[in-house]
Amino acid sequence: MLSACVHGVEGPEALQVDVVDGLVVERAEAGDYVVAIGPFLPVLAKRLAARIERQGLCVGDLLQNVQLEPLRSLAQLLWTLEALATAERAPKLLVVDMACLQQATHDAYELGLIRSISLQLKRLSRLCGCSVLLVCLGPAHHVLWQGSVHCTLTLRTSGAESTAARLVTGTRSSFVRLQ
Repeated sequence: MLSACVHGVEGPEALQVDVVDGLVVERAEAGDYVVAIGPFLPVLAKRLAARIERQGLCVGDLLQNVQLEPLRSLAQLLWTLEALATAERAPKLLVVDMACLQQATHDAYELGLIRSISLQLKRLSRLCGCSVLLVCLGPAHHVLWQGSVHCTLTLRTSGAESTAARLVTGTRSSFVRLQ
């Protein structure tokens, strides 16, 4: 189980998606409240439903524990995080797909938003005991989020037919079985 802090996820994008989807389904199956924030919600919902069906579980029951939130801009992400931090029920797992937020440069306003978002991410993890996963951080983009990332999970595979991915943090390792 991931610790309650902010994790940056690195590695091949397809592997990141597979591992994170597995964690979302696992937490939802355990009855935990999960929030996934991303740009393409219909794709995410179909992917999660297909994974749940492959495992022979009831899609409706598990998806009741998963809240999907849209992501179009840094300002919208900040607003969503502020709403989650003050909600009656705090998520146990928060997944943020950062792919649509990557760009070459940021102006002063956007850098201020990134700082505010980083503080909200830390607040959710510390006060609410939430594990936060920042997925699809590009190498150039990752530097901007170092202020909020507690550790980096590096996903590696030995080949295309790999059956397990290793999550490596700075101090320990754990294994996540892929379906």
